[in-house]
Amino acid sequence: MIVDLVNCVRQEEWGQVHQLLLKHWLAQVPEVFEINADMPWDNSGINERLLGAPGELLFSPLVSAFLLDVHNTKSSLETMNELAGVDPAKGAKICGHVFKNGELTYTCLDCATDGTCVMCLQCFEVSIHKAHKYKMHSSSGSGYCDCGDKDAWLEGYACANHEKKEEEEAAVLAPELRNRCEQLVEIILHFALSLITHKDDLTLPEAFEEFKPEVPVDSQQFLTVLYNDETHTYESVIKVLELYIHCTKDQAMLVATIVDREGQRGCAEKDVTRFVKHSESINSSLTT
Repeated sequence: MIVDLVNCVRQEEWGQVHQLLLKHWLAQVPEVFEINADMPWDNSGINERLLGAPGELLFSPLVSAFLLDVHNTKSSLETMNELAGVDPAKGAKICGHVFKNGELTYTCLDCATDGTCVMCLQCFEVSIHKAHKYKMHSSSGSGYCDCGDKDAWLEGYACANHEKKEEEEAAVLAPELRNRCEQLVEIILHFALSLITHKDDLTLPEAFEEFKPEVPVDSQQFLTVLYNDETHTYESVIKVLELYIHCTKDQAMLVATIVDREGQRGCAEKDVTRFVKHSESINSSLTT
C-alpha cells in the first residue's frame, strides 16, 4: 500500500492518494480508538495506542507520503525539517506535548483566550504565566500543550523554550514540497471534517461507504454517549448511570464529572439491540 501511495504522490494523482489513505484510515482508526468495553468513559488506552505500535501503523503511510519514502515505518515528521531546510532548534513552535491521564495542566486566568488553552509543566515553569493568576487541572488523557500558539493566549503565547527570536526568518518551502503539503493536508481535513460534521451516528458519510471494511452486523458495537445539558443535577445523573449501566457510584461520579468538564463522554458499549434499549432508558429517565 505504501509503495502505491508514494508512487501516486510522486505522479500527483491526488484522487488515488485520497482513496488509498481513506481505505487505510477506515481500517486503522477504529483499531486505535477502540472503546474500553468495561469502562467506555476511560480514554487512557487511546493515548497509549496512539503513542505505540497502532499509532505508528496509523500515521506512517501518511508520513511516507509527505517524505516520498517507501521505507519509512515511523509516524514522526522530523525528517520534513531537512526537506524544508528548517532548523527545529530555531524559531517559535507549538509545544504539542500530549497529556497523559492524570497529568497536570496549567491555564492562565489572565491570558488564556478560553478555558481549554493549557500549558504543560515544563512550559509553564518558564513562561510569564507563572506570575499570573492560574488554575491547575488533572488531564483526562486527551489534549496537548498550547504553548507557542498565538491564538491561544492574549500575551505570553510562548515560553522561553518556544519563543521566536526576532532575527529569525520564516522558512520558504520549495513549490513542489508546498503543493504536496497542501494536497495532503486537504485530504486529512476532508476526512476529519466529514466525520465530525456527519449527523447520522449509525452510518459513515456517503463518500466513505464504498471504502469501509466489511463488518458482520451481529458483531457491530455501539456507544451510548452522555451529553451535558446544563440542566440535570449531579445526583440525578449519577443515579441513572448506576441504574442503567450497572456501574459503581464512584464510576458514575467520575462519568458525571467528565461530562460536566468536557461536555460529553461515552458511558456504555453494547450491540445494537442493547444499545437502543440503554439509550432509550437513560433518555426517558433524564427527561422525566
